[in-house]
Amino acid sequence: MGDGTVLRRGISILIEAVVVSIIVIAAFSIGYYYMIAGNSNVQRSQGNTYELAFNLISSLAKNGGFDNSIVYPNGTPINGWEQNMKMALNNLLPTGYVYNLSVYLLASKGQPYNISYIKLNQLPISNANSVAIMNLPESVEVSYIYTTPNMKILLFQLQLSKVTSP
Repeated sequence: MGDGTVLRRGISILIEAVVVSIIVIAAFSIGYYYMIAGNSNVQRSQGNTYELAFNLISSLAKNGGFDNSIVYPNGTPINGWEQNMKMALNNLLPTGYVYNLSVYLLASKGQPYNISYIKLNQLPISNANSVAIMNLPESVEVSYIYTTPNMKILLFQLQLSKVTSP
């Protein structure tokens, strides 16, 4: 009689272990389902495109890259800086990306909160149409504020998209 009780107790422990395992697996599956975005490939690409855009502007700004290359100390734009910036972006970006860059000088008009945006680039700094760029599925826009040693504040707005083939 003792052997039957032990056998039943062993089977019940086995069944209990199987049920608990199924519950744990179901819990992890449901949690994983809700943690992953619906279309994770596009989300991941946009994150990488955003990082690329930010790192691109940041790397240009490092080590005084914008100092005295866009505006003179008095705030007037340097002639031909747009072409130099376009050449730098074309060399730094991997193939398959289109961009549009606008650069503004932020100037205060007497009042501390009365700021005007003066567009510095008279020539387009782009390798595509800005409207077309933002209509691509993997498009991001990054704003980057840079202060020169002469206390001139520049705002860089970079639109970047990855061109994908259908």
